[in-house]
Amino acid sequence: MGAFGTSRESTGSWWGGDVPDSRILWLVIAATSLPVIVGSSMTGLLVSWSLSRAGVEHTLVGGAEPPVTPRLGESLNECAGPDLWRMLGPEFRDAFVKKNHISLFDGDFATGIQIGNPREDLDYVSARVLRDGKIRIPLGRTLLTHADRTRIDPLLYRKAIAHPCCRFVQALVEQVDFDADRDRVTRITLDNGVELIEPKYVFDATGWRGLIAEAAGVGRRWLSSPQRVVWGHERRASRPAGKPPWWEQGTNLVRLREETDGVRGIAWVIPIKDTLSIGLSVDQGDPTAEGLDAERLYDTLVAACERRGI
Repeated sequence: MGAFGTSRESTGSWWGGDVPDSRILWLVIAATSLPVIVGSSMTGLLVSWSLSRAGVEHTLVGGAEPPVTPRLGESLNECAGPDLWRMLGPEFRDAFVKKNHISLFDGDFATGIQIGNPREDLDYVSARVLRDGKIRIPLGRTLLTHADRTRIDPLLYRKAIAHPCCRFVQALVEQVDFDADRDRVTRITLDNGVELIEPKYVFDATGWRGLIAEAAGVGRRWLSSPQRVVWGHERRASRPAGKPPWWEQGTNLVRLREETDGVRGIAWVIPIKDTLSIGLSVDQGDPTAEGLDAERLYDTLVAACERRGI
């Protein structure tokens, strides 16, 4: 993996933890008819911050501040990239990395698309893309980014829960009452005794768990066959001198083939400054990966990337 090594890797409010009896009734009354967001993932935090910017009071139910550890979801597409930069970029500048290309290696075939000029930094491009607070994409000025989740998640958490429009409750959801006849969530009971009664809207930001969706009887449809995924984040102690290799300036996708790599799967290599996000997804039960534990599958992935000059 070039110069990359092999090391792998609360803010709260008085609403968190135990709530005094004198305040429980106040919380129940205050939460009545307010929009409620369940989950303090990035999705929940972005919904909360969007409502706050629009002046909409709401309740956010979530956990402790995200730890400063790498997580997936770093490569932003042409929709999320400009929007997230417009919302957070100027303040969280160091949490974004400009993406200049997307490459694909498939067997002995390779292709790529150049989406940015490596000689233009993120501020230069964004000044032309985000004019007058609106997203405009002039020819040759595409704004695509990688997000450093070790920085952006904790910063966004603090920013979202500190806003006066956000009533943050650090707790777990214990029960969701849903009235099928009215097609409404009527009550959300939390593990600290707080009850959110007749919320005006409920945003389910619990990811694949879908706590609210499950209570409402919303079905789940799998988009693909079950996958087996191995992934990691490699760090380097120092940045080497000179021009970085081309693959460090964008998103890189690699399709592993049985005849060249020994297994079938799709991999990603995403550089985020001095951290490298790398992972491999294979169909669960694929015979080419049978008998390979996570470590051997990861080593196969690293070898496949190095074989292609990454």
